[in-house]
Amino acid sequence: MGNEHRSKGYGSMMLQQLINGSFQLGAKVRIDVLQSNPRGQGFWAKFGFEPYYTHMRLNT
Repeated sequence: MGNEHRSKGYGSMMLQQLINGSFQLGAKVRIDVLQSNPRGQGFWAKFGFEPYYTHMRLNT
């Protein structure tokens, strides 16, 4: 999807449909969001996702 489709609500609409129609009550859904992507973190937080743990790595 190109940038011309960003910020039009398509992702929010589809995610809400997925949450409402695909997950059983009480299901645990985990996603990965890069620490360097605050916009992505904000998107997921709008739907109630919260930080769960911190994964760290060292590239040598």
